[in-house]
Order: sequence, then structure tokens, then C-alpha cells
Amino acid sequence: MLTLTDLPDRIKYKIDTNGPIPSGPLRPVEGRCWLFDSWHNSAGYPYIRVDGRDQPAHRVVFKMMTGQDIVGLDLDHVCRNVACVRPSHHDAVTHTENMKRLGKAQTSCRREGHDWSDPRNVRTRPNGRRYCAECDRISLRQRYLARKAAAQ
Repeated sequence: MLTLTDLPDRIKYKIDTNGPIPSGPLRPVEGRCWLFDSWHNSAGYPYIRVDGRDQPAHRVVFKMMTGQDIVGLDLDHVCRNVACVRPSHHDAVTHTENMKRLGKAQTSCRREGHDWSDPRNVRTRPNGRRYCAECDRISLRQRYLARKAAAQ
């Protein structure tokens, strides 16, 4: 396993080791995030050109420092900071597991922002996906009123 000083200079000098300290009771991690100073895609992930093609920087640094083969796996950002490239802040998991973890980290609905810490505001489908009960109630009410108005 390599250390930060073992990385090639062109990568090492793009890493800011004084990033934010992740906080949150759900997924604690040790140490500060390492932010990568390069271009970012629209989702905020930093990229670096390796072997003539742009690759996600967190995957490049993870593979170089841990030596793990991560082909076919997602790297879950345990710190929830997509710009972080620190290997100890990533878990190599299947895509399905990564999506489950992402869903568990969601604390409010995306449409209206209803708080999911209240169990009355969240429901779980048979496949395990969660959805907003309040938005569902509003939608059902609107459909009911629309059908009622159309019947008159």
C-alpha cells in the first residue's frame, strides 16, 4: 500500500489534504477529506487524464494507494463528499449496495423537502426503496379531486 508521498508528483500536487472534516452520526470517518484540484464533471466528481482518457480521480488514487482491483465496483464516498479522493473515505462496493447506502443517507424528500426523521413521512416499497408518504398523500388527493371534478 502506497502513502500520499509515494504518488506521482502530477497527482500528489493536486491533492489538498486540508479539506473539510466530515460530520454526521450515520457514517463517521477518520481525518479530513482530501480534495482534488482538477476539472470536475457536472456532478462534482474530479477527473484526471490517465493513459489518454479522463478518469474519476477518486478511483485512480484509490487503486494506486490500495492496490485493490475495483473493476465492476463502485467507490462509495463514506464521507459524502464527491470531491474527496482519500482512500480511507471510500468503500469498494457493488452498485446495488452503493445505491442502498445512498438511499439510507437521504433525510428528506427531494420534491418538497419533507422531513424523513418523522416515520409518518416515509414509506418503504417491497423492493426496499423509500418514498415520501406526505407527497404520496398530496398526489392521491389531487388525483381524487381531479376525477371528482371530471365526473360532474
